[in-house]
Amino acid sequence: MAATAPDIGNYLCPDMEVDSWLRFQFHDLDFGGGAPCAFLPPNLPVEGLLIFVPSCKEEGGVDVFMSLLPDHVDHITSV
Repeated sequence: MAATAPDIGNYLCPDMEVDSWLRFQFHDLDFGGGAPCAFLPPNLPVEGLLIFVPSCKEEGGVDVFMSLLPDHVDHITSV
């Protein structure tokens, strides 16, 4: 993720948005080539966005995607 807002603003605020896509039946989609092997959320330039999606690997499982700026990823991995 790359910063798309100026240093002064709200993109580094401590807010977090959590979205659940667990009820969407992505694995039941078929456009003529069979079911998708994976479903990933689009690349959104919003820090603090957390999305829950049905897992492709484990039935009944949940995959979690979270967008962070590179500086914040370094901070989390060093803890």
